[in-house]
Amino acid sequence: MPLLMCLADHDLQASSRFAACVSARAPHADIRHSPLGHFDLYTGQAFEHPAVHGVQRLDIARIVRGTVPMTG
Repeated sequence: MPLLMCLADHDLQASSRFAACVSARAPHADIRHSPLGHFDLYTGQAFEHPAVHGVQRLDIARIVRGTVPMTG
């Protein structure tokens, strides 16, 4: 099962370092770091920028059906 982790490196509410260590153990983890705070991903320019959240690249339905090979 693919796992997308979008981590805000300047997060004061949750440890992005801890989340990165834990998610790195997942066999198909796609870990994305951004120089933002905890809530910055939800609004403004960061929310609109695909390089920050990377969701467009992760087509879970096609991966699960097996029509797109897993990479990473």
